[in-house]
Amino acid sequence: MYKLKCIGCGKEYDEKETCTVCLSCRNPLDIVYDYDKRLEKLDVRTLKTAEICASKYMSFYPIKDYRKLVTLNEGGTPLYDALRINRKVNADGSGERGKNGTGSTRLFLKYEGANPTGAFKDRGSMMELSKAAELGAKAVCCASTGNMAASVSAYASRAGIPCYVAVPDTAPSGKLVQILSYGANLLKVRGTYNDAARLVEALSNKLGFVLTGDYAFRVEGQKSLAYELAEQLNFKAPDYVIAPMGCGTNIWAIWKGFREFRQFGLIDKLPRMVGVQAASCAPIVKAFNDGREVMPIAKPYTIAGAINIGDPLDGRKALAALRESKGYAFEIEDDAMLEAQQMIARQESVFTEPSGAASVAAYQKLLDRINGSGEEATVVCVLTGAGLKDIGCVAPLFAPPTIEPNLEEAERYITKNLFNLKSPISRSVRETKLPVLKTTGDVAKLVKEKYGIVLEQRELQYALGMVADFARKGKPATVDDLKAIVEESMGAMQKNVLEVIDFEVRNFAHRESESRVKVRFNGKEHVVEGRGDGPVDAAINAIRKIVKDGFTLIDYNVGISSGGTDATVGVTITLSDGNGNRVVGRGASPDIVSASVKAFENAFNVLFYKKG
Repeated sequence: MYKLKCIGCGKEYDEKETCTVCLSCRNPLDIVYDYDKRLEKLDVRTLKTAEICASKYMSFYPIKDYRKLVTLNEGGTPLYDALRINRKVNADGSGERGKNGTGSTRLFLKYEGANPTGAFKDRGSMMELSKAAELGAKAVCCASTGNMAASVSAYASRAGIPCYVAVPDTAPSGKLVQILSYGANLLKVRGTYNDAARLVEALSNKLGFVLTGDYAFRVEGQKSLAYELAEQLNFKAPDYVIAPMGCGTNIWAIWKGFREFRQFGLIDKLPRMVGVQAASCAPIVKAFNDGREVMPIAKPYTIAGAINIGDPLDGRKALAALRESKGYAFEIEDDAMLEAQQMIARQESVFTEPSGAASVAAYQKLLDRINGSGEEATVVCVLTGAGLKDIGCVAPLFAPPTIEPNLEEAERYITKNLFNLKSPISRSVRETKLPVLKTTGDVAKLVKEKYGIVLEQRELQYALGMVADFARKGKPATVDDLKAIVEESMGAMQKNVLEVIDFEVRNFAHRESESRVKVRFNGKEHVVEGRGDGPVDAAINAIRKIVKDGFTLIDYNVGISSGGTDATVGVTITLSDGNGNRVVGRGASPDIVSASVKAFENAFNVLFYKKG
């Protein structure tokens, strides 16, 4: 019924010999079917009437024993008609698109984040773990940037098969928690995805584990995405399918699925495939556009971790899909992905991870290519995973306000548009240095220009002092720093019972840190010393000796909005007292100790006045 065939040298294998790469030339394998026999067993009526899900397409899969099927009801993911995005993108365009604001295309979003583990990988894991069960696997292993490992871990748990995974040490923490929650054995590798992949393959060969990942059987599960798209469009193929590319497996799988549906007479045409990669990690895109084979990138980096793969295992397959379909390939800047991510969420209420948003960012480039052709096109953008899978790169852009539970303060945020206080998405804009600010008037003008916010005089004075503090620390304040400065200024009390005038700390490698702090408390100045297990702990312990008030530090969080050793640090400290009061204080500075002391000072002053 099927065989495994090398896409390079053409050598054929039995699945018990290898189901990953050719043992002779190391090229990927592909599943080749006897389609005449498959067609004889195809029940078209049931296919067209049964509820859409990945497991309904069993006639198209290389499963021999259906009793071994491992499924979590993957597939059946929604296809959204993205009217608002299409209207916005066309209205923002040039030429005819800009004139009529609608264009001649229809845009759909295929949201794979609705799969059981939140990513398209579940389609392939259904197939790989079913085959592992058929083959009597004692354990499975895989390498991943995060999504694959989470998916394989879940399906291995379902199958009752031990699972071992390796991920780069840059993998998002949310995905790591997900992997561990399914009971997998996780290794973080100091290196790239390809380093992890080589390690896992070696483990598989030595220990006899079944190697899972972007291999032939995974393609067979992931091609179900194409089947679903055809069904959801009334058994018609779209004109274009835009898909992000990491290893290149998924775009090949989608293309293969459409080819099979046409071969069986279920659709009458094929789409043109459009591949997307990050500009800083685009080996497949560059190869396609230059008319050559894929050349690996040694040390790739993009904020879209799911496609941060410099040596794509299925690069040849991805190129074949693009070339056979007469498609396109685009590079997308990281900032454009983040902007597209926010546009998808706000226009269509769908939250996808940055790599998934790359397809919508590429849609704008596709329109520029086909603009003026008069083509009335249906375009599908594949959103590969849920937004909560990878929030590390967007979380610093958002910091919701913390206020006292009273109507006056809440109303102030609404009437003064204080919700506009957000960091720019573009990193280059965030890192732009602020102009020279000499007066509160300069600060007022800049804050009004950037955020449309009008600060009170005391807040402007506080902000001006913070800008001066940054300069004294040797770091000119940036646009991103301005957000932290305004937030802290708005959270500062009008009258402080506690004011930290100055401090110094001494840190040691093998004993406690020491501090000397000068404070003004209840109108009197004090100088006090403290010790702690670090400089922050030593400084706060010194202040505690002066305030001597019943409170508990219950939370301490540090955030860094940009890279580099001179990055601005944002600290939040939560204090509570014995009366059930709980307050949050914020501090920002290029120096983590200064930011922490400010956060403590602000939190204490709020808590003191809440106690009356």
